[in-house]
Amino acid sequence: NILVLASGSFTHNLRAISRHLGDGPTQPWVTAFADWMHEAIMAGRTCDLVSYRRLAPFAVENHPTDEHLLPLFVALGAAGEGAKPARIHQSTDLGILRMDAYRRIPMANVLVIRSAATGEASVSNKLIDAYLASNPEAKVVERDLDANPVPHVDSASLAGIGRQAPEGEQFAAARALQDEIIGEVLGADVIVIGLPVYNFGMPSTLKAWFDYVARAGTTFQYTAEGPE
Repeated sequence: NILVLASGSFTHNLRAISRHLGDGPTQPWVTAFADWMHEAIMAGRTCDLVSYRRLAPFAVENHPTDEHLLPLFVALGAAGEGAKPARIHQSTDLGILRMDAYRRIPMANVLVIRSAATGEASVSNKLIDAYLASNPEAKVVERDLDANPVPHVDSASLAGIGRQAPEGEQFAAARALQDEIIGEVLGADVIVIGLPVYNFGMPSTLKAWFDYVARAGTTFQYTAEGPE
């Protein structure tokens, strides 16, 4: 949950401003450089961007020194591999200074929990599919509780999913499954839960999943005011 704002200038040649005497049409050499940069950013050509002074047209003319472009690389690197870029502003001042702005949204780790018993006819499954289609860059982990239900809590598994599981092979399977489920939850940036209502309540398979998610001291804790 960290927002990195990097402020610079897409092109920056102040001496050229005085030569062109202020406002006017964008200079062709500015447009050529900005277009090349835009294509490289949108295509994720990181190596080309790092070597822009050698590869981009009119690189030195647009950036006699590169300190005004370097903040762009800080923001690109902070977003990480696979982040989705978008240009959110484009303008030119004085025919020379391109003031383009970009954002890169880091690729989200999405945990999808499906609990509907009606398969493709399920409304909640269709909503999940629509969400995933609108976020094609996301890294998705799916758990289908209809196809692979989490065991309901019983006398054997209850001890295995507690704060400290007792020793014994009879508890090992429940503990291992809970570790796996909790790992999926903690590793997710976004959790999408398909929750149909059957007989005025959630599916029992989903309730069983929540039972395995809940581990005192790990996913919640007891306080003087109650659990949190």
